[in-house]
Amino acid sequence: MISLTAFKAYDVRGRIPNELNEDLAYKIGQAYVGFLKPKRVCVGRDIRLSSKALPGP
Repeated sequence: MISLTAFKAYDVRGRIPNELNEDLAYKIGQAYVGFLKPKRVCVGRDIRLSSKALPGP
């Protein structure tokens, strides 16, 4: 089950894997690109070791 607690006022963040995981991150990216059709997308992360697991397919 996907938890929507990762959605904040100005960003998406949460504890991995309970609030945010690879599948949810990928789906958010797909929805963003599908809706806004940007030419570029930049994805940021913090310095935690768990951040390395979110690049997606």
